Amino acid sequence: MSDPALLELAAGQNRIVVSHDRRTMTHHYMRRSEAGARNSGLFIVPQRCAVGDVVESLLLVAMASDVEEWHDRIVYLPIR
Repeated sequence: MSDPALLELAAGQNRIVVSHDRRTMTHHYMRRSEAGARNSGLFIVPQRCAVGDVVESLLLVAMASDVEEWHDRIVYLPIR
């Protein structure tokens, strides 16, 4: 699935996208924003990152917030 199609699907289902693709995914995310489209949130994870650190960050986000708080935001994980 292309990045724009994935972002459209995620926005339609009110889901946050988690990706390693810092370059093209953020580019398409910003283009959607500039066009006035709503984004449901994008979490960028480094390619070389301990899975446990990412999981802990995602659990923290899930327990301490609502998905609506992340709309139209790009966040870099893990949260330290």
